[in-house]
Amino acid sequence: MQYEAGVLMDMNQVFQEFVTVALRERLGVTERAFGEHVIGWLDWEGRVSLRPDLAWRDGARWMFVGDVKYKRVDRRARNADLYQLLAYATALDLPGGLLIYAEGEPEPAIHTVRHAGKRLEVAALDLSGTLEGTLARVGTLAQRITGLRRVA
Repeated sequence: MQYEAGVLMDMNQVFQEFVTVALRERLGVTERAFGEHVIGWLDWEGRVSLRPDLAWRDGARWMFVGDVKYKRVDRRARNADLYQLLAYATALDLPGGLLIYAEGEPEPAIHTVRHAGKRLEVAALDLSGTLEGTLARVGTLAQRITGLRRVA
């Protein structure tokens, strides 16, 4: 019997960490200000904690929220992912947020929530090609985040 050595990686975690660090560098913010944070509770009783992959704060005020998914998205983002983003945006009283998928349709999608007016944006980060090309596409995502950022 022959054995092969290998490495097992959680690609969800690898993708999330790559996107978070690359965005942080592009936005010129610290780890304390931008990244994965426990942002509080969905309910007043404190039973449902909220921990988005991307949350940006300026002092005590939350400015942006987003989530990173290592899966393919098509024209219709997965409902559960949109519900999750809506919960984050609602809990932080933000006008919306951004879902970033590992691959999918090149055109971004925008969903405006009825009766709430929350703007849920969906984007795919194409990982094919060179590192420089991927980082350039991260730069485009950083511009979108800057546009979504709540002004203090």
